[in-house]
Amino acid sequence: MSLNYEPDANFIECYLVAKKHLEVQSDGGLVWQKGVPAAPFLEHMSFALGNQKFFIRLYDIDGEMREPPNEDGMIQAAEMFNGVACFMPMQKNSDVWQVVEDGWGLYSPTDGTAINPTELVSDEKIVLNDAEFHAHAVTCFLRTLRDRLPDTLIYQPQFDRGVFPSFKVQRPNQNFEEAFTIFAYRSNEEISDNDERKGHMPTITEHLMELGLKHHVVDVKLISEAEYIDDTIEYSPLHRLEPCASIHTKLENLGLL
Repeated sequence: MSLNYEPDANFIECYLVAKKHLEVQSDGGLVWQKGVPAAPFLEHMSFALGNQKFFIRLYDIDGEMREPPNEDGMIQAAEMFNGVACFMPMQKNSDVWQVVEDGWGLYSPTDGTAINPTELVSDEKIVLNDAEFHAHAVTCFLRTLRDRLPDTLIYQPQFDRGVFPSFKVQRPNQNFEEAFTIFAYRSNEEISDNDERKGHMPTITEHLMELGLKHHVVDVKLISEAEYIDDTIEYSPLHRLEPCASIHTKLENLGLL
């Protein structure tokens, strides 16, 4: 993962052209997972369309654009989140970036065949894997922050559960930034157990404090809508696109309200 890569103006320009192109192709139907040209970079950009997810690396066919160095990052991300890896050929003509091919402009990194996301969308129920489950928990908590703290600036979240913190915010009434690390759970029993993943939290909190950030560690429990409606249901798998209930530490208890 490219943690220290800082995109230059040329890469950002290319990125925004590619992003707009994909939004037009989807007719506004895609949902961005990574849609901001900011480090860290595993994939360059990623999105969900229907029940499918796509992880993209931009590729300058003239080899003149400075790119994040991890060339197989989108393959790693696709494997992690059970998605489709794609590369997107780009070219700069007369100082203007363009998508090289017609249609979506996406291709398989393994055999070079064209990828049309709309053709891959189906009615199949896809169970969230561990990485997706964590990403969904981050998204649910972010939604709560945006609803209850609407004037807060929220920086690009990191959906990789191995990246700490999950995201940073800047509240208008504070002169310091705050960092949030999300831990996703399926049950109260999981939360109450000793989670080995939290062993590094004191060190991470200390490091963030040295950088001037306050650190919040938040437990988020997700349960299916079926379980929420009918408490006699002990377990119902969480699928992509299906609504679920999010239960987490109250903002009041975190000192945010």
